[in-house]
Amino acid sequence: MKMNEIEKDINLKNNTNKAKRILLLILVLIGCIIIFCFSEFSAGESTKQSRGLTYNILKVLNGNKLSEKELVKLTKRVNPVIRKIAHFSIYMILAIFTYMFIEELNTKSKSEKERVRKNILYTCIFCIIYAIFDEIHQIYVPGRTGKVIDVIIDTIGSCMGISILLLNNSLKIIRKKP
Repeated sequence: MKMNEIEKDINLKNNTNKAKRILLLILVLIGCIIIFCFSEFSAGESTKQSRGLTYNILKVLNGNKLSEKELVKLTKRVNPVIRKIAHFSIYMILAIFTYMFIEELNTKSKSEKERVRKNILYTCIFCIIYAIFDEIHQIYVPGRTGKVIDVIIDTIGSCMGISILLLNNSLKIIRKKP
């Protein structure tokens, strides 16, 4: 009787792990699709979209203290920074989901240190390659260009995502210690 209960627990754990892997894979794919869709906008559409977002952010933060003309001028100055923050942020999120997915797959390493090192390496490789392909993709979109600086910003965002996860894991370990 006890053997059946153990088998059921093992099957339940396996099914839970499969579901978690599938969910994480879906999140990685959604992140990739979102990046692809943003890159698919023509230069004019992309600028209009990001300036609109920047304008609305500044309007909320400003509290109607600037005139419309000053707000538009500020939007044009701040928009490039907002665009780079968007690059950084979306790749940070992509790296978090990718790392978590790879972590679920990589369970047979010799040591914890080796497992973490491989997870970091595979996540970085995936995110960097995707950033490169994203910039290549933009070359073929009207008015867009591929920029090396964007790959660098995407890579830094990915590294930040991995760092956040590693810090979170370290804090969990510290909290568990008596």
